[in-house]
Amino acid sequence: MAEGVGEELAKKGVILICGGKGGVMQAACKGVHKENGISVGILPSILPSEANKYVKIKIPTNLGEDRNYIIIQSVHAVICISGAVGTKMEAEYALKRKVPLITIPKSGGTSEEISKEFPDRVIVAENAEDAVKKALEAIKGSN
Repeated sequence: MAEGVGEELAKKGVILICGGKGGVMQAACKGVHKENGISVGILPSILPSEANKYVKIKIPTNLGEDRNYIIIQSVHAVICISGAVGTKMEAEYALKRKVPLITIPKSGGTSEEISKEFPDRVIVAENAEDAVKKALEAIKGSN
């Protein structure tokens, strides 16, 4: 699912900004890479080598999990896929900052939890294509 989001973002010319590490982040970056797009990894350590192999632009921060705040300050919308503690932190920052938050609840984890916890504040998507479509619509609507 995350790889599909990355592909859809790149097809639309959207730059992916993420934590730059493994799991969902790596899958999204791989999708962007497949479509020759741009991915930015805002890394928790000072080591650029921590980034997954698909990150095009590596930004080491040495901030640990606090780098999640930088991620949310740098984006126009957030697409939440699965996730755990770090994803929940990013989702909560997005809600606090009133950044459009798109969730794919069927991916489980934080995405499912946050959709139930804040049903009136998140935008629910069915799949990768729907998530990107709704994110772009939300961005246009907030400008």
